[in-house]
Amino acid sequence: MLLQNVFDYLDRVAQRDWTKHDVFAIDINLGQRVDAGRDLPVEFRGVEKSAFHRKGGFYIYNHLIRNGVPFENICFLTGEKESTLEFAEHCRTALMPQPTAFSKSDSGFAEFREWLRQRREDPYVTLRRGIIEGCEYLRSRVEADETVFQFGAFIAPKGGDVDRVSRDEILGYIDTLQAFLPPIGHTEGRSALEIKRIEQLYRLFVRTLAHEWDAANPGNLARDMPMKQKNILSALGWIMKNVRNWTAHTSVINRLEAQDVAFMFLINMRAMFDLGPKLVTYERVLLALFSNGDDRLVTQLVEEQLRDALVHSYRKVKERVFKAQQARDAVYFSEIVNNLVLAKEALPGVNFLVLLYHSMSTPIKQ
Repeated sequence: MLLQNVFDYLDRVAQRDWTKHDVFAIDINLGQRVDAGRDLPVEFRGVEKSAFHRKGGFYIYNHLIRNGVPFENICFLTGEKESTLEFAEHCRTALMPQPTAFSKSDSGFAEFREWLRQRREDPYVTLRRGIIEGCEYLRSRVEADETVFQFGAFIAPKGGDVDRVSRDEILGYIDTLQAFLPPIGHTEGRSALEIKRIEQLYRLFVRTLAHEWDAANPGNLARDMPMKQKNILSALGWIMKNVRNWTAHTSVINRLEAQDVAFMFLINMRAMFDLGPKLVTYERVLLALFSNGDDRLVTQLVEEQLRDALVHSYRKVKERVFKAQQARDAVYFSEIVNNLVLAKEALPGVNFLVLLYHSMSTPIKQ
């Protein structure tokens, strides 16, 4: 998003729109295309307007820092790089983070592009971006036609009222998820404390995402629903039901990475909303987490190879059930995996996150 001056920025601040963004590149001199009749921010009344706007980029930098934007995700891109030196010294003496600056030159643009690339490829930033864009898209779909929300089919008893969730509740749920993950600065090597904080955020986000499945049951899907649709929704629904129960009562999937959270978000929204057969833009953003930035590597997987791998996984899980003392057998993959979790036995080598991914297939029988 391109903003031309401080007033453009302040208009976005008033809408809280700036909180949706992750990376900020600021010029220093923002004196062009300014509404001369508009007053400066209250705390700068009395300052000469043209002088303020010539250093407007510094005002924006300070505002972003004061409002929690990580300084690692802010830079100056300016033809007046030398003018940042005095400002950097002021920041240093005030014990504020010192700004990163790039000049508008061939070498400066190359350095800036590398700086930007590192942040765009940060898994946390990609995840946050995909979730924000996804929630904006889903909100627009519900506002246009709330029947796109199909989660009621999981809650209502067979043949019952599927409209038990109100429009305001749907939008409130979407807005909560959109605002959940805060901006976190990109660093070459995050500290152990920063990594732990991100892991905690991931766990809390997934618990919030899956909380609604406490009252849901894929077994409530209508008997007369087309079989293909029912199989797909059932598979997606059981994944989220398991996620809800496992995160609430166990620690088997506590160690989450960005792609794991993306997977659960994608599955959850496909279960809750009728989005049609084609990939949506936000889904491509999140799928890039699984394939080094290229979603085509995911979307062009060979179905036959996937089926063979899933059948192999099904057989392996069956073997685990037979070896376990307390786990009950079942037919459907998701149910078998959940029975292993419920057995609470030590199962060396079992990665329940991987099994959660494998549950994405439609029900497989032996």
